[in-house]
Amino acid sequence: MSRSSFLFWGICHVYLMYVGVEHQLGDLFKCTNPLPGILLANRMQMMVTSMLDLHMLLQVPIRREILMSLCHIVVLIKVVERTFRKKELDIIQTLPHMINLIQEEIEQLLLLAKEKLLSEISRGSQAGKIKILSSSTRGRDTDTRLTDALSLVLISLRMLEGRGSCKRLCILTTSLDVLQSIGYLDIDYSRIKNLISKVELVAKFQRTLEEVTECSFLYWREEMIGTWFSMVYMDVNKLSWLQYLLDAFCDGLRLLKHGHVGKSDIIAPLCKDIETDLRLHVHSTHLKESVPENPRKTGLRNLSCYIQLKPLRLPMKSIHIKLHVESYLNSAFHKYTAMSPNDWKIYLDMRQLAGLKYGLVLNEIHLPEHSLETDLDVACIMQNLEEFAATYSYNMSYQVSLGMPPAIMVERPLVFLERTMLSLQ
Repeated sequence: MSRSSFLFWGICHVYLMYVGVEHQLGDLFKCTNPLPGILLANRMQMMVTSMLDLHMLLQVPIRREILMSLCHIVVLIKVVERTFRKKELDIIQTLPHMINLIQEEIEQLLLLAKEKLLSEISRGSQAGKIKILSSSTRGRDTDTRLTDALSLVLISLRMLEGRGSCKRLCILTTSLDVLQSIGYLDIDYSRIKNLISKVELVAKFQRTLEEVTECSFLYWREEMIGTWFSMVYMDVNKLSWLQYLLDAFCDGLRLLKHGHVGKSDIIAPLCKDIETDLRLHVHSTHLKESVPENPRKTGLRNLSCYIQLKPLRLPMKSIHIKLHVESYLNSAFHKYTAMSPNDWKIYLDMRQLAGLKYGLVLNEIHLPEHSLETDLDVACIMQNLEEFAATYSYNMSYQVSLGMPPAIMVERPLVFLERTMLSLQ
């Protein structure tokens, strides 16, 4: 590996030196062409991951010289990334011109096929066909397939007129695949597909660069940190590698920044299990034949240990399980009470039980538990309608009539629309 790696390093260094040097305007396209750098970074990334995975699979220790070579490759990956970041503005300015040049090359190949198809259709002779059909095919079928091939060529040329978007490239690739399945045309399909892949790389330059220069795989190789850093420390000439190595290992932090796995696999099921436990216990106490039980000792299983956990610390954030559960239950109880006001007592009991059993501090629901227990007679309201309208204001959000108290009153009575409607029945 050492001999080939030295040759590879030489190629990388020559490319980076060429890209990093200021060029004349005529050489701007050459020095800002991202394709060689992307291919180099992709190859280096594959070399490192393959070597580490093979040694892990075979349980073979890595020799010191191989470790140094892998460290050098990782540093070169981050050097390629930083070099592209410095030249990013120049590269972005040249990307549309690069796409146009590649599309023109594809267009020249398709125009030749278009001219041949037009000449064959105009002549209408069987001898000059471009080997699309065998000799046993009828002339009507021949004309149909010729026109189909011409239509596909025209569609492909139409897709090359605009910018290299994903939809246009997808339609272009599909048209060429169907054109190739019709029969043999004098077109170099492999060359066209190679050019299309170049257009895709150029069009997705920033995303592709991030993928090929990302070193998040080192997150699973944290034992390399001490070894590589000690190697860099012992060699004064390699101290410049330190920042690149830090950048490479910091790529693994992206796996922990979001924390979606912990939320979907731990917090979400825990919230649902606690809600189910509270609901089952409250409903069981309302049954006539139920036996009084201690809520702290009954339930699905002991879930309080999850609530008592300290906040989980990640590099860029922390996850407090208790706060997540409290937020979930606050939102759920408020939503359920608003959707079904008749069940407000059940959710009030569940809120109190959550504080008793799990030590959760939940917010007041501020919905129908503050309404009057007795129904109001609509006849009394209709007899004193002016007085009722003067002393109550209607809240559209909660569908409640809120009493406007005098100066000496402290509490304001609430009259819910549901209570008023019951008196009409």
